[in-house]
Amino acid sequence: MDAYEQMGRELFEKSQGAPILLIGMGGVGGRIVAQIDKMLAKDSPRRDKVAILAIDTNVKDLRKLREQGIETIQISDERLVRQYLKDHPQYMSWFPNNIFLNNRGILEGG
Repeated sequence: MDAYEQMGRELFEKSQGAPILLIGMGGVGGRIVAQIDKMLAKDSPRRDKVAILAIDTNVKDLRKLREQGIETIQISDERLVRQYLKDHPQYMSWFPNNIFLNNRGILEGG
């Protein structure tokens, strides 16, 4: 048994049969839950007790996760960053003033 299988077994044992919800936030979080999904034995009798969800702004990353069978939520729209900042000026004090970033679409992710 490799380390990933061991981690999956420990996850189930510690849950004592309770349902488990794994949520990946952003690109890294999505990759982590995708890896965990691959590690969990699909034929395990307890696999149906684990739900996996990924939340991100990047539509390309979300598409890959959906292809793997992971539920996703997209938290972005088609505006450019500068349009979003115009609608929410309170964020301009901490968001970098960068022409490249300001002209980037929110759908492209962080």
